Amino acid sequence: MATPDTHHEGNDSPHSRNKRVAVLKHPLIEAVIHGLFKFTEDRQAVARLNEIKNKFIVAKDQDGSGRTLKLWIKDYELSDDDIKKGYRGHFGEISIRQLDKRKCSLHLEKLDVPQDP
Repeated sequence: MATPDTHHEGNDSPHSRNKRVAVLKHPLIEAVIHGLFKFTEDRQAVARLNEIKNKFIVAKDQDGSGRTLKLWIKDYELSDDDIKKGYRGHFGEISIRQLDKRKCSLHLEKLDVPQDP
């Protein structure tokens, strides 16, 4: 089962001990899922991504642009089959999505990550 590793590169800051595993019912994660964050400037969206990055344990392999964030989310996109197999969550990628010429939002998409045998 793929789960986050708290000893990744990027999770070793002095504040990493305060980071938590993201859970589906956390207000920040729910707000992303339901498209509640709307921004008039990209820098606002990037700042919100950084807030999420600083709060939760994130995946080691980030793209470096600062416009996306990969993290494992407990209870995220679990099917009945996943539950039977013992999975407890999935990796997702939060990205900045342009809504129109003046607004952008954060969008969460499930990542297909090979599961450990």
